Amino acid sequence: MKKLYWWPNMKADIATYVSKCLTCAKVKAEHQKPSGLLVQPEIPEWKWDNITMDIVTKLPKSSQGYDTIWVIVDRLTKSAIFTPIRETDPMSERTIQTLEDMLRACAIDFGKGWVNHLPFGEAQILGPELIQETTEKIIQIK
Repeated sequence: MKKLYWWPNMKADIATYVSKCLTCAKVKAEHQKPSGLLVQPEIPEWKWDNITMDIVTKLPKSSQGYDTIWVIVDRLTKSAIFTPIRETDPMSERTIQTLEDMLRACAIDFGKGWVNHLPFGEAQILGPELIQETTEKIIQIK
C-alpha cells in the first residue's frame, strides 16, 4: 500500500482501522507458539501427602507483630492452614540460611554470591531452549 498511497500519519491510521475491523480480527494469524498438551497433575492418594505452600508478605502488622502469612494447602482435600509469622521470623531466616548452605555446597566458585548461579539451576529445570526463548523476548521488549 505504501507504493501506491501515502498520507501523513498513515501507519497509525492503518493500525487503528485494523484494530477495529471485525473481519481482520477473525482472519488474523496467531503469532504465538502452541502451548502444548495439558498434563493432568497426579492426584495424591492420602491427605497431606502432597502440599503446596506460599508466603503472603508486606501485610500491615497485627497487634502481635505479625506481618506475613504462611499458607499451606493440601492438594487432595484443598484444606488450608494459614499461619501468621513475622517477615523476619527465625524460621524463615533458618530456611534461607539452609538454602544458601545447600547452594554453597553445590557451587565451587561463589564469586559475587549465590544469586549468580540461579540461571544454571533454572536451565536444568526448564531446559535451555525455553530460557533462551524467554531471554530473546525480553531483549526484544527492551
